Amino acid sequence: MNESHLDYLAAYISETQREREFPSPPGDRQLAYKLPRWMKLAKNREELLRSIERLRATLQPSRALR
Repeated sequence: MNESHLDYLAAYISETQREREFPSPPGDRQLAYKLPRWMKLAKNREELLRSIERLRATLQPSRALR
């Protein structure tokens, strides 16, 4: 997992209104299509965002090595 993945997940999870997901052709699907339902539920939003921030903190030291 890298920082751009965490950014995408945080943005998706923090959205309060999302477009409905209709079946689309396999080549036209977003990453969110593959997320499990529990990650998409509003009741899990705060905990998921905290977890993403903890993961982001583990990435900080590796960026300093570049």
